Order: sequence, then structure tokens, then C-alpha cells
Amino acid sequence: MRRFGEVAHLLLSSGLLVVSTTNAIGLADARAVQALIPDTPTILIDVDPTGDSALPLDLRIRGNESEDELVERVTDLLAQRHITLG
Repeated sequence: MRRFGEVAHLLLSSGLLVVSTTNAIGLADARAVQALIPDTPTILIDVDPTGDSALPLDLRIRGNESEDELVERVTDLLAQRHITLG
């Protein structure tokens, strides 16, 4: 996990966005990564087909949305958090 956080820090310091699936690092580990890059805003998005998850996330999607809808929702969230220009 520490190595992932270090690589993320390097990429973010270069002005890039880092996108990773939580199934690659685990949701608990995603919180650990946030601790490694405390000065960088992060968002957590969960694909929850049932809508039953109570995990604290920034955006929950069902997985059956259109690509255009998902792009719009993620783009809006990034702009709201001042991660990208809206």
C-alpha cells in the first residue's frame, strides 16, 4: 500500500489525476492512501448494483448508467471538489 501511495504522490505532484479501482487496493486501503497524500483531495466512487451499501463514499453508482451520465457525474464531482476546472 505504501508503494502505491508513493507512486500516487509522484503522479499527483506532476499535476496528473490518479484513478484506481478499489478492488485493486481495497476500500480500507484507499483510506490509508488518503492518509499518505493528505494535501491532495481524493474521491471514492463505489459501484453498488443493489444500492444497499452504507460505506462512506463520495459517489455511489449502480453500474447500469450510461457512459455519458457517468462522465457527467464524475466531472461534476471533480469540479465541485475543485479538483478540476468546471
